[in-house]
Amino acid sequence: MVDKTFQIFDSKTQKYIPIRLIDNGDGTYSEASVINDNNPIDVEIDSLPAGNNLIGKVQPMSSMLEGGLTELVGINEQVDQNDYSGSVGISLGGTYSGEILSLALYATKDGSGAVQDSAGILYIFDADPLISSGDTSMSAVARVTAIGKIGIGAADWDTDTNGGLVYISNQPIPFHSMSSLYFVWKHLDATSLNDAAGDDEQMEFNFWYKRES
Repeated sequence: MVDKTFQIFDSKTQKYIPIRLIDNGDGTYSEASVINDNNPIDVEIDSLPAGNNLIGKVQPMSSMLEGGLTELVGINEQVDQNDYSGSVGISLGGTYSGEILSLALYATKDGSGAVQDSAGILYIFDADPLISSGDTSMSAVARVTAIGKIGIGAADWDTDTNGGLVYISNQPIPFHSMSSLYFVWKHLDATSLNDAAGDDEQMEFNFWYKRES
């Protein structure tokens, strides 16, 4: 959110006084300017958290943020039908709540193998499910930390000889306040990844999200 100007009522003078709060860029406001005859006067105040009564429950604005390109299945990892990839965590750079707005999956090959249009499920967790590549089951403890899942079919892929792409923008996934998100791929396709000797098939992903706090 940018600097915000509002008015407070002075009970002594029985007048409204315009106040400008300065946005610190981290969700707090720590210094104000009293605007008096168009001449701002700096006033020291205690830090104010975003969304307090003084500024009308206004939350800080954040632009769309990127999770970053991350490997789900590496070139040396065999993942067969109904197997899971290893869990991967993405740090959010702080403790925030927000919403995943869109997500992309990328299929490539580094040398031999083929560009796959794999069917499967991408799970999102609020804690590390501690799943290793090639696992055939998810623990009950891990399952209840899932906060979302996205089903992917072969028809969702756009592929050519150099790679494949799935882009999902119509399944937003909200998340509560946390510092990291965790992702796991469940491979439902009858065609395994890296099942032949020398295969160098790879699956990566990226996501874009907005902060709510």
